Amino acid sequence: MGISSQQVSDAVQRATGPRRLPCSVLPNATNNFAAEGKLGQGGFGEVYVGVLLDPKLEVAIKKISRESQQGRKEYISEITIIGQIRHRNLVQLIGYCHKKDDLLLVYEYMPNRSLDYHLYNKDRLLAWPERYKIASGLASALLYLHEEGEQCVIDRDVKPSNVMLDSEFNSKLGDFGLARLVDHDCDPLPTVLMGIRGYMVKEKGPTNQSELLCICACISNGTNVYGKKVSCMSNILVKNASGFSLRPPQHDGGWDSGDLTSLQ
Repeated sequence: MGISSQQVSDAVQRATGPRRLPCSVLPNATNNFAAEGKLGQGGFGEVYVGVLLDPKLEVAIKKISRESQQGRKEYISEITIIGQIRHRNLVQLIGYCHKKDDLLLVYEYMPNRSLDYHLYNKDRLLAWPERYKIASGLASALLYLHEEGEQCVIDRDVKPSNVMLDSEFNSKLGDFGLARLVDHDCDPLPTVLMGIRGYMVKEKGPTNQSELLCICACISNGTNVYGKKVSCMSNILVKNASGFSLRPPQHDGGWDSGDLTSLQ
């Protein structure tokens, strides 16, 4: 059974974080969602760059596909979960709007795009200081989601395309449509595979690092070898690093120890 427009409305009305924006504002901010302002397209919608006028702010606007029931679920999840928390290494959800079947999410704009763009861009390789900075920020975000909030946020969809980079290459984790909340003392039950092929991980299952390819995905407090072994995060830094050695430069901290706190 699908999620109705009324169910979406009832769910987001309980949210207290991001502000609801008039639906007329976002077409104006994006020049009516002009093709030249399109940043990308995912499984559940399109993303555009835009400028809000009050206050003046450059933003990224995700337009959820009208046909996607999963997109509706993710819309609710983004507003009710990530909209309630703040951290320097999480992409901020600024606002949202919905009118019948039009569902839109407004985020802070990340001018250096996503991590996957840089990992596969042969024209501009990331330097080691940038790679270390990106990993440090991602570790800080995952530590916060798993251990420092009132509840543990299980992301279930950490991948390079969801790691965004600001103008100074600080990393910010985004896209929490598949996330869910659990109490810190709870051990989550197994669920279906989440994410996309190539980055799919199980909330419980074999601790096979090959499942991760080039990303360190934190899944839960209790069974999570991925988050506690941050040394595997170096995989995202080594990917496409021709001209670099296969080990990062020596930094005090957790490249080999897997200590999250030492990478903050």
